[in-house]
Amino acid sequence: MLFKKVALATGCTFALIAGSAQAASPSNADVMEALKALQMKVEKLEKENQVLKAQGKPAGRYNDYSHLSPKNNDTKVSGKIGISYLRPSSNTFQYFQTDDGNDDMYQDTEQYHGFEPGYEAELNIPLEDSRWSLGVSGKYYANEMERHQFIGQTNAWRMGKNKEEVTNTALSADFRRILLDTDATYTLINEADGKFSFITGLRAGHMAGSVAYENITGTDRVNSKFGYTGLGPKIGMDANFAITDQLGFKTSVSGSVLVGRKDNQVTTNGDGDAKSSGFHAVPVFDTEVAGHYKIKTKDMDLVAEFGLQAEYWANAPSHYIATDDTTGAEQSHEDYLMFGPFARLKATF
Repeated sequence: MLFKKVALATGCTFALIAGSAQAASPSNADVMEALKALQMKVEKLEKENQVLKAQGKPAGRYNDYSHLSPKNNDTKVSGKIGISYLRPSSNTFQYFQTDDGNDDMYQDTEQYHGFEPGYEAELNIPLEDSRWSLGVSGKYYANEMERHQFIGQTNAWRMGKNKEEVTNTALSADFRRILLDTDATYTLINEADGKFSFITGLRAGHMAGSVAYENITGTDRVNSKFGYTGLGPKIGMDANFAITDQLGFKTSVSGSVLVGRKDNQVTTNGDGDAKSSGFHAVPVFDTEVAGHYKIKTKDMDLVAEFGLQAEYWANAPSHYIATDDTTGAEQSHEDYLMFGPFARLKATF
């Protein structure tokens, strides 16, 4: 097994050290000769096992020493494209609030933003004779609620400068997210039955949303929007496990802290405008689990991935929240969760 090999190699090393301690102290030349002899023996055993594997026979006891060497001779470039089907969830999507003394139908309830497609792409380049690889990736997601009418109820609009009580409301809203990552990945273990890597890098993120209310008669209207763009460090880990030569599964998790600029603005008929801006820190976490199927062709290796992913933005900006005075109250932060299935195709060439 994967980790058994590491333990076996470590045990052999300690045995050699212990044996040497019991013997007389050798000269530098003797040590160098012993190391060369050991290296030649390892190379001979590896070649023998390669022959056995090619013949379909079980490998010998010391069948793989790749995990003991920092060299990585695999310098093939890989590219990946994917599509996700995500649903966002946040208190930001509570577009109506309770108005005292009225039987508001939609108060304090998150309005439904359905599952919508998102798109992603990735490029990875391993460094020659190294465990490191460099990669760039990007994700884009947008969710739009087209003009939806709420008929027959008196509702209090949640976004704006003043709490607006309107019967027969039309609501339009949209939400967008962009992530751009530059990663340096260190592969700690890389074997036929598994791979484990640490990820460090830099992440840029952008989130924005807008809301438009109107009375169906067109006499009252509120437009509110917010935006955030930040940059910060990213860390994570990735694990792949092979079930057969073609089937396997993977899991990954990463986190980052973005520091950047936020902007809020609201325009209300009859109440004027309100706006604010400043710098803000936003933690972003994401995780996924997937199964994958490998297809080998003459020119490249193809891997199809199918799984589930989740992404969480904490303490991110939101809209102005309407109050009973004339100044309005800015919603300083909200949490956002995006989750759903995804499919990807990876090509190595």
